[in-house]
Amino acid sequence: MTGAPRTVLAIGPARGGVGHVFGQLVGALRADGWAVDAHHLGHERFPGWEALRALWRLRRRVRHADVVHVELGSNDHAAFWFLFLVVLLRRDVVSVAHDVSLKLIKSPGAALTGERGTWALRLGHRVLSPLLDAPAEAVVRRRVARWAVLGAGARTAWAPKVTGSVTVVPLGAAPPSPSAVLPSEGEYVLFAGFLSPSKGIDLLVDAWEEVGPGTDLTLWIAGRAAGPVHEPFVAALKERSAKMANPPRWLGEPDDAGFAALFPSAALVVLPYRESSAASGVLVRAIVEGRCVLATDVPAFRDAVEPGFEAVLVPAGDALALTAELASLISAPALRDGLGRAAAQHGRDAFTYAAEAEAIGRVYRGDA
Repeated sequence: MTGAPRTVLAIGPARGGVGHVFGQLVGALRADGWAVDAHHLGHERFPGWEALRALWRLRRRVRHADVVHVELGSNDHAAFWFLFLVVLLRRDVVSVAHDVSLKLIKSPGAALTGERGTWALRLGHRVLSPLLDAPAEAVVRRRVARWAVLGAGARTAWAPKVTGSVTVVPLGAAPPSPSAVLPSEGEYVLFAGFLSPSKGIDLLVDAWEEVGPGTDLTLWIAGRAAGPVHEPFVAALKERSAKMANPPRWLGEPDDAGFAALFPSAALVVLPYRESSAASGVLVRAIVEGRCVLATDVPAFRDAVEPGFEAVLVPAGDALALTAELASLISAPALRDGLGRAAAQHGRDAFTYAAEAEAIGRVYRGDA
């Protein structure tokens, strides 16, 4: 960045993949000369109340910052409600929206009743969401000045729906670990991320029931249910998988360091999503680490890798194809090494936090 640094008030989620990217991006922006005042939301049970309290606490900074930046994924309700409130106060707000090729935010009205309790969920999803979701999102779409999205497909889908500019920026990633082994020397098959039907985790468990008994590798599943509504789904998968001959290892949700540490020793990363946003931080981490990736033909993967050369892609929702390719890659360590090597050569140049920060800086200045 040229000239004197300008001040940025940056708001983002406290947890999950988007939260991790947000934290790393803040560091890269500071290294690029921006004076960033960063705040993380998502600790409390009531996201709307948390957003209102944060806005009141930061009201002077909201008025005086050169840039207000709000980063959110489709599950980050506190960040969404902060964005909703702050665009009522000023129009020159920048939002980095990770999931707009799916949906900007899922059920924001329901989140106002809290994220726990049967009656709260019923009230939220049956009453508040139908009343509030569309009007709240419409305000945000009209009043955000500049959007940053993570893929060309997301820009094509989002630009007609908003009044502000829409710019594609690359998703950042940390450099590869020096301790990474070849995929042929890996110890386990890995899935990492939110656990829900949209991520196809049930398809992976089905495939592992067929493939697992024939391999010395284990399946590691890292992540948490994508909201309370998916907790029974995950609990049923855990119960069923515990009876398998080579049962998966359910790790829960690791912290940022634990998440990063999962990839260097993975023999294979499997991402069987039924649908996706424009980009996947899990995929980016996997290819930067030189992992062999088996994924589905959804936007986050189709636009980031060359199928057959940098990863293996199968049709979304095709359990038979997933099972067959999983068995094939497990039995072909040299092929895993070749796919991982090609992925790393591409990923380590394309996905860096410095490149993301540079692109976000252009959005701040209105140059993009």
